[in-house]
Amino acid sequence: MNLGCGEILRACKHSEADGTYTVCLADALQQFGFNVSFHSELDSAPTDVELDSYKRIQVMRPKPLSHLIRASKSGASVIVSYAARGGEGHFSPLAGVRGRSILLAYTLEREMLISDFEKRWRSPGVLRQAISATPNSVASITQ
Repeated sequence: MNLGCGEILRACKHSEADGTYTVCLADALQQFGFNVSFHSELDSAPTDVELDSYKRIQVMRPKPLSHLIRASKSGASVIVSYAARGGEGHFSPLAGVRGRSILLAYTLEREMLISDFEKRWRSPGVLRQAISATPNSVASITQ
């Protein structure tokens, strides 16, 4: 697959004001041909942009972190959404586990105690959301 940055940003419905919503990222990955499992708590106040993606993607109940770690170890690309320092929402691929820490590729710390991650994943105002994506040739692991 050969995609330009602009095409990816449009598919994710990225905006300067809001960034990208997790459901829109999941929708874009599905449009690009991946098998996608989107796990989320109920979004009680979705934006119009999110509603468009919610129409096209199946939303499943959140999975425990241990389940997502197993999926990642089995070859799925797992992306988690959580509260970064300062409380704003943030995405990062789940890169693995080292001892009692979770490895997060797109964080300043690069790793975080699992207990700290669990708190940030459940922070007020942040939905517990995760995406698991596999190429079409690999069965979805988190369903």
